[in-house]
Amino acid sequence: MKSYRLTVPKLVARLRLKAEACRLAVLQSQPATRDPLRKRQIWEEGKRLKADLWMLRQVPINASLSHEWVKLGEAADAVADACEAVEIVTSAPAPTRDQRVEVLESLAESLCMLRIAHRAAQTKVFGRHKSGAVDPDQQQAFEHTSQIAKKWRVHLPFMTLDEHADPEDAAELRREIADFLVDSARKWGAYGSHATASRRMACISGLRSQGGSPCL
Repeated sequence: MKSYRLTVPKLVARLRLKAEACRLAVLQSQPATRDPLRKRQIWEEGKRLKADLWMLRQVPINASLSHEWVKLGEAADAVADACEAVEIVTSAPAPTRDQRVEVLESLAESLCMLRIAHRAAQTKVFGRHKSGAVDPDQQQAFEHTSQIAKKWRVHLPFMTLDEHADPEDAAELRREIADFLVDSARKWGAYGSHATASRRMACISGLRSQGGSPCL
């Protein structure tokens, strides 16, 4: 299997864009809420990042799939949140083992949610899951998670195909990640840059999970 090498910031950007594309797919399914300009902007950004925005290629977009797009978008955002949280913990001056385990388990759980949501959406769109197709962002995130787990000597749940994490819980997981970052920021109070980064990420994550825009 081909190995895709992306930097974590680029991986996160592609996941965020896919989440935005899912939200746009919901709007595109209704004539009254279609936004051609926003669709064109997302397409252009997708080309720049080389992101596969397959959810926007369905014409017309089936309104009955709205719930699947919402779940897929929320799961993609959860993986992006967790990736960024892991980066903060990784670069922190003295993270505890509990902090490492907690944030890495969140990443593994969010990946499981994304895998399941992706399969469900493709099954609804194509009538089957496109098993031959590799989603490079999921693959990269899985490899990234596995490498860190090995480095930190953490045995993770949710890393096999027979394990299940409900995509319906993605919004709650995102709130838990935000809470974790706020708590970590307090513990890293003596290390200004890490505390600031953690608080900023928590604010952004919390607002995104509510459908808002970052205020920082």
